Amino acid sequence: MTTYDLTLAIAMTAFLVGAAMQDHRTGLVRNWYVLPVMIAASLRAALLGQWLFIPVWLVIWTLYGFHVYGGGDAKMLMAFFAAYATWWMPLVVCGVVLVVFGPIIAWQYRHDWSTVPGRVRAGLIALGLRPAPGPVRGFTPEQIMVNLELIQQWLQGWLPTADRLDRAPRATWSLALVSGICLWLVGVWQ
Repeated sequence: MTTYDLTLAIAMTAFLVGAAMQDHRTGLVRNWYVLPVMIAASLRAALLGQWLFIPVWLVIWTLYGFHVYGGGDAKMLMAFFAAYATWWMPLVVCGVVLVVFGPIIAWQYRHDWSTVPGRVRAGLIALGLRPAPGPVRGFTPEQIMVNLELIQQWLQGWLPTADRLDRAPRATWSLALVSGICLWLVGVWQ
């Protein structure tokens, strides 16, 4: 581990703690706090030829669009993954999030499990793996549009709504904690 790696790890840890504290106090992670880190980290990654942060940012932005987490969480994760633009860091963080928070989310949505069989059937129809009800069959432009509408309806049944996300407890601290743990356990000692 070089002095540079250690300095980057300390700076990112301070950034993660600051983002979590802002979210806890105000419910927001301010742009003036996150954007300079995002810009500096993405420029550093680009200069080092580590372009993996771009597809990771697209995934983070897509999940934000589906209301999986809020804007502060997305900005914080984008800055973190630009600073550590490797193929394994997103996998490690996602794995830890699933192991730690998967059971919590399953318990939180336990009352919605009775609708799972219907949602799975709707998903198979939406993906074209089961015949859709109605006169249009095959892969005509009309069927593709029907499938896109079914996929959208299916996703709305599985993903949180913006209202549910607004009422949910703030989670930036948890993502910051997981990212910080992965940073120190895996990122620094690589």
